[in-house]
Amino acid sequence: MGGRGLELVASSRPVFDGGAKTLTFTVPAAAKRGDLLVALAVRNGAIVAPAGWTQIETALGSSGVFLDAWARLVDLEEPAAAVWTSASSQELQGQLLVFGSGTPALVRETSAFLQGPASAGFNTPPVYSVQSQSLLLLVGSANAAVTWSALGLTLVDTYSTAVVSARSLGVSYIVAGEVDSGFTIGNNGPIEGGGMLCAPVADLYGFSLVLRERSPFPPAELADPVPGNIGLLPS
Repeated sequence: MGGRGLELVASSRPVFDGGAKTLTFTVPAAAKRGDLLVALAVRNGAIVAPAGWTQIETALGSSGVFLDAWARLVDLEEPAAAVWTSASSQELQGQLLVFGSGTPALVRETSAFLQGPASAGFNTPPVYSVQSQSLLLLVGSANAAVTWSALGLTLVDTYSTAVVSARSLGVSYIVAGEVDSGFTIGNNGPIEGGGMLCAPVADLYGFSLVLRERSPFPPAELADPVPGNIGLLPS
């Protein structure tokens, strides 16, 4: 229980429909009971999440573009796919991440919004970890066809779409205790340095999200620890 912290087990891109009204994630076969599923979505308008998912973050970028994150724990009857729906066509992007852990549940620790107009990238903002087993997830999106790369983090994926309008997504992460290009997640220390780069220059927006194991906190400090959902602590 709680010894090894979070591990990225698998990830998958969504399946896009021709009408740009649904975002469908197939749950990777590697996901097992108790793993944390984090679904990322980039959108312009409202979308409806499937039942059993808890929204853990939303961030507004330039031109009315939103980045959202939802989470749930894998249960014994996990559906093969999860579908987000929109009433109207919009450029939808996203990524599904599967995280394993030594404990049966995880929580959000803190997050920070990022934005940079006509930029070649952005740095990870200074945030703090209260536990050395945290994992920092950094997500960037651009309103143009760009290629993302990670500095001091591990790049999960980068891709572009242009069903309604051109957009590019980049996802990266780093696990507590890893040191690369001056980036460290330390126990009660600042998380700083590193970041994401894109080429060519574009208007960028994104967010960072720190996830950690729940074990150091007693159940009374958690909100609605319902099976399949996430108990959240305030930032």
